[in-house]
Amino acid sequence: MKDDIIAELKSKGMHLNGQKVVCVSADGHSYGLLLIDNVYTEINAQVVNGGVDVEPANALDLADEEGANIICISTHCGQCLSYAQSIMELAAKRGKKYKIMMGGMLNALLPGSDLPVDVQDLVKETGVCATNDFCEQINFILSA
Repeated sequence: MKDDIIAELKSKGMHLNGQKVVCVSADGHSYGLLLIDNVYTEINAQVVNGGVDVEPANALDLADEEGANIICISTHCGQCLSYAQSIMELAAKRGKKYKIMMGGMLNALLPGSDLPVDVQDLVKETGVCATNDFCEQINFILSA
């Protein structure tokens, strides 16, 4: 999967020109984190891998410590909406501008539902770029 994504991005001339990207996992799953780390590294990003089970405040702290304003979050366990809301609230309180992306399983258990439902649009409403499409992520990073 990684090789196919990298080949597609390179064929489209997409690269990150040494931009620093903090990558974290919102839960204990590492596959998505390793995927984004490897893909971004291959397209010339300076990747800071913050590891798994990273709380929103810690993701922002790491970005601040590393001098990065780009944060990519991998999620799998249904907490993406609450995580997005929390990280955006914390970012606003800090008065700093971050470009925050989230990918993985973009679902949550909403009130009144028995099963997790897709919440990608709700995550986007928070201001987080919620997508598993690497081209969309890169365009978001490179946008003004």
